[in-house]
Amino acid sequence: MSDTGRLTRAWGGPARDRRARAERRSTPAAQALRRWADSMCTPRATVSLFLIAVLVSSGCDPGYRLRPVGWTQAAEYEWSRNFERFSMRTSGLGGLIGEWWIESTFEIFGNSEPIILRAASLRTTNAEYAGAINPRQATAPSGGGIISASWRFDENHRAPDVLGQRAEITLDLEVGTDARTIRTEYERAE
Repeated sequence: MSDTGRLTRAWGGPARDRRARAERRSTPAAQALRRWADSMCTPRATVSLFLIAVLVSSGCDPGYRLRPVGWTQAAEYEWSRNFERFSMRTSGLGGLIGEWWIESTFEIFGNSEPIILRAASLRTTNAEYAGAINPRQATAPSGGGIISASWRFDENHRAPDVLGQRAEITLDLEVGTDARTIRTEYERAE
């Protein structure tokens, strides 16, 4: 076998040779189209097309948002409030229409004593739900930290339907050695 034959097989064989000959005979526009088509068959292009499809399809489920009443808007989708001995920031309640769970996260700051989340509850116009506390986010040490609670509903009851237009979250906290209850009312954002 000649060296040329080995090189032809190593670099794509006869099919690639035919493609190269056809490309030399074609117009510049046809060559550009062929290069584009070849590039679309690469793994990178396949991943890119998949990501675009995921982004487009996720846009089909619109979101919902409830904002905390009486809190100061600090940024888009961020509110803060000062309490005695500490302050809190939150992004409100929100998610996709099809979700059947919610998570509420609060950033604690300006505290000189540890703050522990002991219990959380969600009250809507139809029912009251006990919150599940994330043990890794149940204590904010002196100087600040994150506390959070979540609620999961029956898969047939979507979160925005359960929440309705207004809801209230109650947090039972331990600030140093003192018990403290924080109630936050939420209303549907426009």
